[in-house]
Amino acid sequence: MSEQDARARRREVGRTLLSLSKALESTFELFNRSKEDPSAKADARDACDEALRALSQSRDALEGFRRSLDEQERVSAPRLSGQSFAG
Repeated sequence: MSEQDARARRREVGRTLLSLSKALESTFELFNRSKEDPSAKADARDACDEALRALSQSRDALEGFRRSLDEQERVSAPRLSGQSFAG
């Protein structure tokens, strides 16, 4: 994976985590408001659904980033087979 691809993956992870953070914040605000205002419960449910979508996207992005790190490690691992360490 090129450095440009790695940066793009990191940006994608950052965007999805920011989206998740905003969705969670909205969810908690609406949940607290729904305790006092029953009409806010539907909005709180919608916010929960959005937070779950954002969580799923964040998980997908993080898993993709992890796979790319694993691949980088595999590709850059020294090849020990066939090497002699005679001193």
